[in-house]
Amino acid sequence: MIQKLKIINYRNFSEEEFSFSEKFNYIYGKNGSGKTNLLEAIYLFFNGKSFRRAKYKHFIKKGEDFFRIELLDNNEEKFIYYDEEKKLIVGPAEKKNFFFKIFPFIISRENFNLVYYSQAERRRFFNRYITYFFPEYKLDLLRFNKILKERNALLKQGKFSFEELDIWDKFFTEYATKIIKKRREFIDLVNQVLKKNFLSFFSDIELFIDYNASFDIELFRSKRKEEIFRKMTLSGPHRDSYKFSLNGEEMLLFASQGQMKGFVIALIFAIAFLYFENGGENAIFLFDDIFEEFDFIRKKKVIELIESFSFQTFFTFVEFDKKLYPKGENFEIEEGKIKWR
Repeated sequence: MIQKLKIINYRNFSEEEFSFSEKFNYIYGKNGSGKTNLLEAIYLFFNGKSFRRAKYKHFIKKGEDFFRIELLDNNEEKFIYYDEEKKLIVGPAEKKNFFFKIFPFIISRENFNLVYYSQAERRRFFNRYITYFFPEYKLDLLRFNKILKERNALLKQGKFSFEELDIWDKFFTEYATKIIKKRREFIDLVNQVLKKNFLSFFSDIELFIDYNASFDIELFRSKRKEEIFRKMTLSGPHRDSYKFSLNGEEMLLFASQGQMKGFVIALIFAIAFLYFENGGENAIFLFDDIFEEFDFIRKKKVIELIESFSFQTFFTFVEFDKKLYPKGENFEIEEGKIKWR
């Protein structure tokens, strides 16, 4: 559980300290006040990067030359420090052992656009979650990407023996098969849970994630001549696709904005449910303005889902009605400062 957080020279914050509830925490204020920056600072501790794809240098408050974040987590003190000269310093553990101690489930404006993501972005989105359920997946993916790079380099140079290409093809097939197997298993698990969660937002809707693998051995072999001609690898996990469907139709073409938003919320809850069922307990929910455009009934259903988990939860709002939500710690933010708590 995150007990306290202190941020110095981070985004639009000069220096502020927060003491959090073990269950619900509500952060509210006008757009641009710093609410999302606070969630980002928390997320940074457990993922090592921003959910907004910003770089460390972008976190430094304008006019300053460093930022520092201090966190008290289960009575353990930690910090992240960065400046342009010393770069990133974390403590007390080494960087490789510092992050991913708590799993952050984030729902933000960024991943509300999941339906609009390119296939490369969708693969990155699912890769992050697959890695938790299948720890060996991360190493397999790193090895596959290295093999893909070497194979493409060989095809581009144009001068090689078929025996040499056969060797790379053997490794390529081995790791492509492993990756596809894990992706299929994960999506099958998600689909089993997703329909139930989605129907808590919308009735009489059939939801399905269709994972399309771009690799099988026969297809791979049949494309060799074309690959040699085009000097690139034309099938494999790097070309896999994920399709989101509502009632058998592609969501991007037929779903409303509210349905797309409900789908993303239900998807994160489905993955969180699988995490919990798999024995995971060290997780937090970070919800950035998720209730906009939701009516009272849907807000209530989301809260009921959240209460079914034991995870510490952080919300941001532009307008916050205390009567609608369970008791917790409240923080009003104005221009990077706590106005009221």
